[in-house]
Amino acid sequence: MRFQKYSVEILLTTLILVNFFFISLILIPALPSKNDENNPFWVYHTGAGIDSTSSLLDVNNNGYTDVLVGSIDGVLYCIEGKKGTVLWDFNIRKYYYNSEILMRPLIANIDNNGTFEVIIGTRDGSIYVLSSVDGSLIWRFNYEEGGSISIEGGLSITDIDNDQDNDIIVTTTYGLLYVLDGKDGTLLWENKLFFMKSFFTSSSLGDINHDGISDIIVGCGQSIFAFNGYNGSKILEFETNFFVTAPAAIGDVDGDSTLEII
Repeated sequence: MRFQKYSVEILLTTLILVNFFFISLILIPALPSKNDENNPFWVYHTGAGIDSTSSLLDVNNNGYTDVLVGSIDGVLYCIEGKKGTVLWDFNIRKYYYNSEILMRPLIANIDNNGTFEVIIGTRDGSIYVLSSVDGSLIWRFNYEEGGSISIEGGLSITDIDNDQDNDIIVTTTYGLLYVLDGKDGTLLWENKLFFMKSFFTSSSLGDINHDGISDIIVGCGQSIFAFNGYNGSKILEFETNFFVTAPAAIGDVDGDSTLEII
């Protein structure tokens, strides 16, 4: 009984410390030299924990890299790199109560207009495309409003339909893979693999079938899949006998002009 009591106390103490760590997680650039005024030290506290890495972009074109990071408080923060002040933020809970951002923001010029966009996926299964300039919403897509689908593994960008605009490849929980037109969020195609298996990584891209269109390679459960980039049909499946938790590497390792999946 005494051992059980101590075990419970240790467990509770550990949980408190872990919770404190995540609530106190902050953004801290590398410590500057005392004589380096151009590399200031700053700290910024988000409203809750951060469960992903940040992305970097000079949003305001002042020569300093700014920080974009999502928090489990449902806010995407754009923080000025020189001073650590907020340039803009975007709260996804205006659209879905109690949702969270669990993935790294993706930065890309998806409409080829010369300005970068910021793309995020959320725990409620939504995709948001925002202007990197001021954080304004360009478009939002949710595959199943109010459903149980979550986006945690990441997103990939490529021009699937050859319309000169980049498209967004989305991997979700419950084995759902789909592609959105980057210009307006139109669903191009979808592939439902397994109801109880999930994608926890972003996809990799390569022209596996030599048709001139990038195909999609991604792990789900204990298998690696390759899908036709044009219509989502399955090209191949390989069982690994262990869970796939990292993106595949794609390359021609034997010099035969055919891509291999590593």
